[in-house]
Amino acid sequence: MKTKLKNLSIFTQLIILFLGLVVFVNASLTIIFFFFNRKIVREHVNESIQQKYLSLENNFEYVKSNLLEELGLLSENPVLDDYIMSSEAEKIIYGKKVKNIFLNYIKNNKEYECVCFKDIYGNERIDARKEGRDDEIVSEQENKLFKSLNNMPEGSFYFVGPYKDRAGKILFSIETVKTDRDIGRFGGVVGITYNFSVFINFIKNTKIFGENPIWIFVSGGDILYRPANEKYTFNPSGYIQDEINTNPGVFPVKDGMLAYKDFFLIEDKPLLRVVFAVSSKLIDKGAEKTIGFFTLIFIISVIISFAVVAFISKHFSRPIVELADISKDIARGDFSKRIRIYAAGELNYLIENFNRMTETLQNTTVSRDALVKEVEERKKIEDKLIEYTKKIEDINKELDDFTYIVSHDLKEPLRSINAFAKFVTADYKDKLDEEGRNYLERIQANAVIMQKLIEDLLEISRLERRKNPFEDANTGNMLNEIKIRMEHTLTEKKVEMVISEKMPVVFCDRVRVTEVFANLISNAVKYSDKTHPRVEVGYKDTVAFYEFYVKDNGPGIPEEYHEKIFKIFQRLGKKEEHEGTGVGLTIAKKIVEMHKGRIWVESKVGEGTVFFFTIPKSRDVILGKKKLGEILVEKKIVDGDTIKKVLEEQKKREI
Repeated sequence: MKTKLKNLSIFTQLIILFLGLVVFVNASLTIIFFFFNRKIVREHVNESIQQKYLSLENNFEYVKSNLLEELGLLSENPVLDDYIMSSEAEKIIYGKKVKNIFLNYIKNNKEYECVCFKDIYGNERIDARKEGRDDEIVSEQENKLFKSLNNMPEGSFYFVGPYKDRAGKILFSIETVKTDRDIGRFGGVVGITYNFSVFINFIKNTKIFGENPIWIFVSGGDILYRPANEKYTFNPSGYIQDEINTNPGVFPVKDGMLAYKDFFLIEDKPLLRVVFAVSSKLIDKGAEKTIGFFTLIFIISVIISFAVVAFISKHFSRPIVELADISKDIARGDFSKRIRIYAAGELNYLIENFNRMTETLQNTTVSRDALVKEVEERKKIEDKLIEYTKKIEDINKELDDFTYIVSHDLKEPLRSINAFAKFVTADYKDKLDEEGRNYLERIQANAVIMQKLIEDLLEISRLERRKNPFEDANTGNMLNEIKIRMEHTLTEKKVEMVISEKMPVVFCDRVRVTEVFANLISNAVKYSDKTHPRVEVGYKDTVAFYEFYVKDNGPGIPEEYHEKIFKIFQRLGKKEEHEGTGVGLTIAKKIVEMHKGRIWVESKVGEGTVFFFTIPKSRDVILGKKKLGEILVEKKIVDGDTIKKVLEEQKKREI
């Protein structure tokens, strides 16, 4: 036996030792736990009940605080004060307003069954109710509640319930006193009927060892809720006392373990009592599950141990032998050999790095002439791209020159047409009939429009001709200048213009970027259809660029126009409704693209519009400065050191 163990590798011996240790430890723990499991399970049940109570209390306090706060807000609502102090004729108007407020509370709070106001006689004057509400039972409870509040000071709360209606809903009603501000006396009550089913469902889903052992009692000892499955619980009625209990303690009883606690909606008057009645069967069930868990862990540990022994025995020795053989081949200069088998853990990591090392050695032996040739081919391709780019730039320049010349030459005839139309109007106005005068006015108006179109075309051509210097510009200062420049228009149209704090400094053509902001803001003001127009300007800082936005609350833009509006002479609406030629967004787009950014719009009809545009953070991107070596390194075609060596060899050859 000793000889056989000596023939095993150290790894196999360690695994056998590990397997024996796992078997011993698991068996020992299982035996020990068998004797102490009931005590542990009882302690676990005790801790679990305390945690469940804490969770229930947090949930209840959330419901309580929200309910009392909203009931207080309803009571203090000035519209309700106006209703109470108004005449009978005015009560019709104010009553509708109050009911709308109540309906909003019903709509926004799914647990509210009814919100109502009762006058000093207990008559329900205003109410908002959910459909399917059992009014007969609820009204009976609310009448009891009114009698309790009749002589209490303002701000007092009182409730009745919980109780069930005919539909099985668990409800309670809470009301607060409302003072007539006009006479300083009792003016009625405001009440809410609350559907307690959500909290009850939360209690139903509270489980210990997969079972629900919770009972709920109301004042007087009546059972409001009992578990659906009573196999693992017992009726606690004979164990609980009438005294109020706010600090639940778990104590053993004949049938198992018991704990109960009272939950208060208002001080000194409990709403309900929550009781945990954990039977002995459920405690035994928890212990059985824990023992089963230990047994499962033991079985899994044994299986894993056997698998590890088999795996290491098969996959450890062979990779080491092959690694030694291939190392000899590499020493002789054969870098094509690789280890093709899989190993586990650190050995597999060693094999991967060994194969990577041999691959690197093989790649570094490739001829440098081949690399030089590849770089030269890429340089030729780059030269062709530069040549094609220059041709395109020349064509664009010729088009800009043509646009500039034609636009400039067309302005003179238009001035003449406009001038002669004015002369005819001045000299022959009395000799022309109304139709003739109308024709002259239309000639003048169209001449002005045509002249504006030509000026916009000239402006587009000037974007390439007249380039301002690029500089670091504060966009916040640009926007403040625009706001001052448009102050009269903003005031006249009652526009609220909001500029985000700490706007960024960007490298740009300051004049042109200011023009983009001004165009987008003026469009937002021009097309606004709201009584209180609002324009918001801000930005988002991303990794590579600044993303600016101009947001308004105007009429919105249909989706089919989101692309069209950036094309020249494309406008929304009729020409007579808004001034302009439809060139502004075209100019804005061209300016943004000159900065290597992009511009787009997001909008829905009736929900306002947001224009976005971006400006890169990198000066090299904006100015278009890119080198071949940088591109090769960025694309990870070659590394930086290799590029330097190739360039040095090229210089030597040129010399």
